[in-house]
Amino acid sequence: MIKLISDMKRMIYLLLMAMTAIPAVSQPKLTSRAINCFPTALPLTEDDIEWQRDIYREVDISENENAGLFCHDGMDDTQEPLFSIIFKLVLNGDIPAYKYSLEGNEVFKPSTLVDAKDILDDYHIEYKQVRNHLEVDEENLPTQEVTCYYVKEGVYYDLTNSAFRRRVLALCPVIVTTDDEFGEGETKFPLFWVRYIDLEPFLKAHRIIPDSRNKAAVMNMSDYFTLTRYKGPIYKVNNAQGLSLSQYCEDDSLILKEQMRIEAELKNVQKRTYNTFPAVQPKKAGNKEKKRSKKVSFLGITLQRSKDADKEESKE
Repeated sequence: MIKLISDMKRMIYLLLMAMTAIPAVSQPKLTSRAINCFPTALPLTEDDIEWQRDIYREVDISENENAGLFCHDGMDDTQEPLFSIIFKLVLNGDIPAYKYSLEGNEVFKPSTLVDAKDILDDYHIEYKQVRNHLEVDEENLPTQEVTCYYVKEGVYYDLTNSAFRRRVLALCPVIVTTDDEFGEGETKFPLFWVRYIDLEPFLKAHRIIPDSRNKAAVMNMSDYFTLTRYKGPIYKVNNAQGLSLSQYCEDDSLILKEQMRIEAELKNVQKRTYNTFPAVQPKKAGNKEKKRSKKVSFLGITLQRSKDADKEESKE
């Protein structure tokens, strides 16, 4: 009987402990410093965006800021060329790939999904069929030929932070081949589009050297794109006709002028938004206004008489 009472007390005690258990601690919120440093990493809704324009940039290996996307340190397992990362994710079905249309526009719909096997067949990449899984050796991937990316980014005004931001929306790896044995002329083969929102969670585990001149400066790939550390000229702006700059500019000089015009236009929109009131220029130190004076002749002697003195006499 005593043992039964003891067991009942123990059960009641455990039941009370379970009922009064401390709830699970929620995930900590981002600090204000993190929000200021990485504002584009925060989720956005359409209500947060007052103005936006979508532009397309050509990011290639020739720029020092982009070199880390195409090469890596073989001694560091966390570093890997971006194309190798993307292709493995597509091959394993971790992220979807979408067709690159002849017009160069991306459409993220089920009807435009690209099968990994079709990519392998179209570009003659060797692979093995292991049950329901495709296996591709690292050396068979055309990593060395992918020396360019088409990057779609949104330039927008964020009401939450009252600031202009750039956010990566989509990426397209591009195979670049030379037209002759002398390396003159290039032909580009865009492979497929991937949405950055699908890719971004996997980039946090991979590191990149954003500046090839400083090997010690390392960051993860997610921060690299969030901070838009890449560099590349604009080749297209989202328009109703879906035309790229090369389609309505007759030669390279006109394309360059159009690129400069678009960049200046984006800066002017930002300037007009921020500069609501005319800027007040502070007076420089030691640049006090000199008192004007006039010459006065008295008994053949010319004297300098300030206007302030005239005003004092007129008051008297």
